[in-house]
Amino acid sequence: MNGHEGVKTLVRDYLATWVPIRLELIRQLLEVAAPEDPNSYLLLDHLPQNDPSKYPAVVVMSTKTVDMTRRKVTSSGEIAVFDVDYEVTVVVATEHNEFADDETAVIHRDRLLLAIRECILLPAALDDSTEILQSPLPVEVTGAAAETLRGNALAAGQIVFYVRSTETLMPTSTLVDIVGGDVTVTTYDETSATLP
Repeated sequence: MNGHEGVKTLVRDYLATWVPIRLELIRQLLEVAAPEDPNSYLLLDHLPQNDPSKYPAVVVMSTKTVDMTRRKVTSSGEIAVFDVDYEVTVVVATEHNEFADDETAVIHRDRLLLAIRECILLPAALDDSTEILQSPLPVEVTGAAAETLRGNALAAGQIVFYVRSTETLMPTSTLVDIVGGDVTVTTYDETSATLP
């Protein structure tokens, strides 16, 4: 089964591929040069530590299973197939040095969040068995600008959306057979073997 790690990894890789493209389109439309492309795409439960090299940051922060359905009733020994729906929370954060200000951080955060929204709203298959759902639509939240430990302006926001993953569960009996299987190895005496 994919589980939380598998789904979060697929989301991170998808965003790392497409966010720079959507962000460039936004910059061109607004005729601006900022914000720069994200410096990190992370699987964390919190924002990156006090490391300016990781900002702007996109953090696939948390997932929650909201639905799990078995596709069909399976008999003993059959592989079971489940559709698992995950609620995914992605947090974006932008930071600026002492020469910038809170308003700049907020504007850059909003542009980055918009790029992620556009990626999520496009019909997207994350792999052959995992897709971003179009319903319910994503929900976004932005908050007041804050400061890092160094006193630099920081702005963060989050977007929550849903992913469906088709996951298979191999029966325990099959796993036992694999682990306990017999392996036959043919041996020979190397001193009497002839080489071609």
